[in-house]
Amino acid sequence: MEGLRAALGAAGLDDAERLAADFASLVPGSYVERTSPEVAAADLLEVRALLGGSGGAMAAGGAVATDGAASSEPGAVARRMSVQPDPDPGAGMFRFRLYGRQPIVLSSFLPVLESFGLTVVEAVPHHLRSADGHTVVFLDDFGLRARLW
Repeated sequence: MEGLRAALGAAGLDDAERLAADFASLVPGSYVERTSPEVAAADLLEVRALLGGSGGAMAAGGAVATDGAASSEPGAVARRMSVQPDPDPGAGMFRFRLYGRQPIVLSSFLPVLESFGLTVVEAVPHHLRSADGHTVVFLDDFGLRARLW
């Protein structure tokens, strides 16, 4: 958690210590094992934006408050995404991270990635859960490689 606090502080967030503690309470152990502090800081910013930016924030104890402004269309599912380098630069891969309030259906989403000429090497789901066990955000981490024709 110290690395996450430092990464958030480097990003210029005044309340880095509280944000790091709140975010750490949401993520599963598998996330901590696989994610560097810098990527976790980027994830935290994406989750905050998904939950409504300044209007939605992670509260003490892992609870999440949101103003419901994550989507402007009725029935639309809000999603955010980011691209990160793969931790192993020799693998020739990169990471595509998808954040949402609803789970992604892999059989519908993987063909979209493949239509862009990408090979999906792995998909790692992380469920960020509140203190009471409810899933707050679904974070899907895809290991991708460009397909060589």
